[in-house]
Amino acid sequence: MKSYGFNSEWGGAARAHVPARMKASGALVSGHSKEGSTLDALIERLLEQSPLQARIEDVWVFRHWVLIRSLRFSLASIPAANGSTLRPGNTNLGSLVGRRVRDVARDLWRSDEPVHRAAGAACLNAVIPLPAPLAEGNAMGHFAHRARRMQTCFIGHFKRAVEWRNAGYPVTVVELEPRPGDVHWNDAGPALEHAELVFMTGLTLLNGTFDEVLRRTPNARIRVLMGPSVPCSSSLVDHGVHIIGATLVQDPAGLLEHLRRGGTTSREMAREHLVRQVNWTSQPTLLEDL
Repeated sequence: MKSYGFNSEWGGAARAHVPARMKASGALVSGHSKEGSTLDALIERLLEQSPLQARIEDVWVFRHWVLIRSLRFSLASIPAANGSTLRPGNTNLGSLVGRRVRDVARDLWRSDEPVHRAAGAACLNAVIPLPAPLAEGNAMGHFAHRARRMQTCFIGHFKRAVEWRNAGYPVTVVELEPRPGDVHWNDAGPALEHAELVFMTGLTLLNGTFDEVLRRTPNARIRVLMGPSVPCSSSLVDHGVHIIGATLVQDPAGLLEHLRRGGTTSREMAREHLVRQVNWTSQPTLLEDL
């Protein structure tokens, strides 16, 4: 049986290999979400929010990232394809330049091509209206104290999750390629079911696991969806997400130079002030670490 790692979008490229058990559960069909899924509904809502005439002005494809320029610049991670129903194929996105976002985003995001999926997320993120107010910083930073007392699950191997776990917090790291101390996705049922605080990598939106994560965390009091591919849209609140941790491009020229030289992690990009990590919620008190 092949497995895949979720891996944090903050920490580098993720793998998107689909395990046999997840295929059997119906989480994926031909590499994309089932029609009528939460993700499909989210895509349609984002399309409705997109300005009618907004066009893709330029596109750059790197090993781990797609960068789109439209009304603003937007970045998304490319889910890796080895062992997955997602297949590495045509990476030439030049034909998108000049096209309306509304005309191409849906098919891109539902594609079996990893690069196309990333482009679909990035072009929508480049045109949707931003909610307000936005709080600055990495989303995890708002929850250090609550993670000490709440049953917490990280869907993906985040550096801060390991730090909290090593400090004795009730933290479970769920992975499909687990490292020492992590729990395999297939064995994480009890931890996920009882989790009160759930951190989800935005790559779940691109590798077809978003609906499955929602289904397996029915008792979550707070779900945080974070990473460069996350749409900075209040619509996510209607789909089981309480906190959005998004990434906004701050220095396009510097970011292009960073990516051209092989930059892989958004943590580096934030440290160099190439991007801003921002958060939004409909419940501002959730961002107060009590």
